[in-house]
Amino acid sequence: FLDWVEDGAKCPYCEGLGYTICDVCDGRAVISS
Repeated sequence: FLDWVEDGAKCPYCEGLGYTICDVCDGRAVISS
């Protein structure tokens, strides 16, 4: 699951089962909601 660390954050982190904080700042995982 991908969630934003905070509103307006450029680096999303995945949080889930057995997942640690993985920040994605490559610009490839861009989510617009």
